[in-house]
Amino acid sequence: MSNEHNIDNKIQDLVDNLPEHAPKRDLWPGIEHALVQRPKRQSNNRGLYAVAASICFLAVLGFLSVQQLPMQQDSGALALIAALETQHKQNKDALLVQYQNTATVTDTWHTQLSELESAAEMVKNALNEDPNNTALLKMLQYIHQQQIAVIEKSHAKANWQQI
Repeated sequence: MSNEHNIDNKIQDLVDNLPEHAPKRDLWPGIEHALVQRPKRQSNNRGLYAVAASICFLAVLGFLSVQQLPMQQDSGALALIAALETQHKQNKDALLVQYQNTATVTDTWHTQLSELESAAEMVKNALNEDPNNTALLKMLQYIHQQQIAVIEKSHAKANWQQI
């Protein structure tokens, strides 16, 4: 205990004796400019950042769930599946809202999306029977990723034309 106290005291002494360094110029105008400009940039991309963050969250959650040891209780696995499904629905809905007024590359993307939805339902039914099946979890995550990809790719050319 006293050794830790001595180390803390030494660190504090070193910090207290650090030399002060002042910047060579006034930094406040640049900081003020960044604070004023940042909200404008954020408002333009807020929806896109929210979707990207949701997709990242889903990917990390899926990766962690698949990498862990098989779950001991089916109720825990079912709760994970429900959470994944909820997160995916939010991501998908956000993308659909983002692209609702955007022209599409193909007219068949709704059909592709509904086919993937049917596949996801079949996998979810299988997961209800065997909630700890990691292969089925991976398959459900893959189908979710494919649904997001269909939405994004069907609107890709229209986004390119906006640039």
